[in-house]
Amino acid sequence: MAYNQKDNTAKVFRNDRKREGKQDPDFTGSAVINGEAFWVDMWTKPPKDDKKGFFSVSFRPKDARPERPVTGGPASSAGRESARRHMPPPPLHQPAQPERKLDPVDEDGNRIF
Repeated sequence: MAYNQKDNTAKVFRNDRKREGKQDPDFTGSAVINGEAFWVDMWTKPPKDDKKGFFSVSFRPKDARPERPVTGGPASSAGRESARRHMPPPPLHQPAQPERKLDPVDEDGNRIF
């Protein structure tokens, strides 16, 4: 029997693919919000200057195509949702264009038919 996640809940797990020196999320997982499935990325932010530490969380729709590994936190990825969408690579070989023949013209630049 498959696990069905309840609505308005999330589950996250420690990211075992985190790369040294990169800003990959500390935790990754999934969420269901109002019946829609999301991927969850979560970073832990340590306390600084007598302030409390906190978690930074971002959500991505699950129906979106897979992205490249995350390189920044949610603040650096804000407003770039349309730029993240997958674009297929260009074809390896472009079809050869036939050489265009120019119409003959007279000395005044008028076409000769």
